[in-house]
Amino acid sequence: MDVREGTVMGVLGPNGAGKTTLVRILSTLLTPDAGEATVAGYDVLRQPRQLRRVIGLTGQYASVDEKLPGGRTCTSSGGSWTCPARRHARVPTSCWSGSR
Repeated sequence: MDVREGTVMGVLGPNGAGKTTLVRILSTLLTPDAGEATVAGYDVLRQPRQLRRVIGLTGQYASVDEKLPGGRTCTSSGGSWTCPARRHARVPTSCWSGSR
């Protein structure tokens, strides 16, 4: 799988398909059994500390406000971790109007 920079991607599948496992591997929270993965140019296994400095992860129910759209939740979470504002500019404006 290859996802271009600046792309918003969703991972869909039935329960047990491995969606959560994939996210945990790509965010360095879980070590894969086999294969290789890079995120933002960093090897998930060999460069986890560097990778963690450039990514953010928030849970599905992490919003402090139930009515806050998903994009705004991400902006709030990024701000909590001093994520540069210029990174948010890459997200298409259509994402800001979506449901949570």
